[in-house]
This record gives sequence, C-alpha cells and structure tokens, in this order.
Amino acid sequence: MQARELTVHYQPLVEIASRQIMGLEALVRWTHPTLGSIPPSEFIPVAEESGLIVPLGELVLRKVCEQLACWAQEEVPGVRVAVNLSAVQLERQSIRELVRSILRDTRVQIEIDDFGTGYSSLSCLKQLPVDTLKIDRSFIRHLDTNGSDEAIVRAILALARNLRLRVVAEGVETPAQLQVLGRHGCEVAQGYYFSRPLPAGECRELLLELAQRTSFTDTLRLRITRPADAPP
Repeated sequence: MQARELTVHYQPLVEIASRQIMGLEALVRWTHPTLGSIPPSEFIPVAEESGLIVPLGELVLRKVCEQLACWAQEEVPGVRVAVNLSAVQLERQSIRELVRSILRDTRVQIEIDDFGTGYSSLSCLKQLPVDTLKIDRSFIRHLDTNGSDEAIVRAILALARNLRLRVVAEGVETPAQLQVLGRHGCEVAQGYYFSRPLPAGECRELLLELAQRTSFTDTLRLRITRPADAPP
C-alpha cells in the first residue's frame, strides 16, 4: 500500500428535518495499480492487525486537513469533517496525544462510529468526551420492515436524548428508512439516499452548489446518488 494509491472521498451528513448538509465523513479509498479498487472492509482489518492503521490514520488525517485548507483558499463554504480513528489507534499513547492536540487547536468533536457493534459500547460513553453516536448500518438496513431493528434504533435514540448526544444514522438508502428515523427523532442521516462518497473535486462542487440552494432537493439528490459512470 503506497501513499499515492490512497485517496479520500467525502460523504455528506444531512439533517433530516431541513435537508441541509451538517458535515462530511472522510472515507479512505485504495486503488491498487493491478488489482484495482480494494474495499475498505478488506484492507482496514489487515491494517489494524499489522499495525499499519496508525500511519494510515495519520495519512488520512493529513490529507483531510490539506484538503480543508485548499477549500478555504478557494472560498468553498466551510463544513465540519469527521475523520475515523481505529480502536487500535486510540490504544496508543501517541495517537491520544495527537487527538488531544487536534481537539485543543480546532475544537473538533468526538463521535462514536457504528454504535452497538465491535469496540463501540456503553463503556465508551463514560471513558471518552463523546458528542455524537452513529447508528450502525446493520440496524438501518431493515429498519422499515423489522420491528426488532426499529426497537433497537428507538432505544439508542432515547439513550442519546437522555445523555444529550446527537445521533447520526448511517447506511440510509430509502425514503422509508428516512421516514422511520424522522418519526423517532433522529437528527442526521448519511447514506446513498442522499449521496455516495464523493471524490474531493465532486464534493467541492456539491458544497458550492449547496451554498446557493442550501438543501438537498430531489433533483440534486438523484443527480448526486447516480454512479459516476451512469448515463445522464
């Protein structure tokens, strides 16, 4: 894995009620010179096991900061960007110091990703200064047809309200899922219903366009969710 083979794409986080963009999530992409695109689900676990996740995480953070600086120079409207950190990174003192430094300098907020799975648990809410919970896509996939998933999501939302935390639902792909989330008071959604993860250039154009129209209209949503190689 070479640094030049890694790029960062950005997926919008959208406020359900207003359809306004609330931020972006930075997602690393690896394009191998011979194997082509390698899914993060394949290379991230390997990076965690090998310890490469630490330099990988630092590289992504650096790329994001450089991109934000570039957008600022181009007068692209400012937006908050979430950068993922692995649990492996959080266990290392150097990463803790890096995060503390970033928090002091930029007042970035901490978000727990994929709440309810893996390393994400209730204990994290006591150990870290968490501002936001992100509901894992596995609970969203059948949200509108599975009563158990709906009950779990409703419980997470109730917990978040009691702890005064914001909630982001990831993996939202259908109007029905969005409707259920809105009915139960979820504030922010992320997923292909609004936009696929976008390369920096396309994301820049989206931010500039949203500065004029302020929200995701159906026309814009359908255009952004269309795959890049799809016919117009």
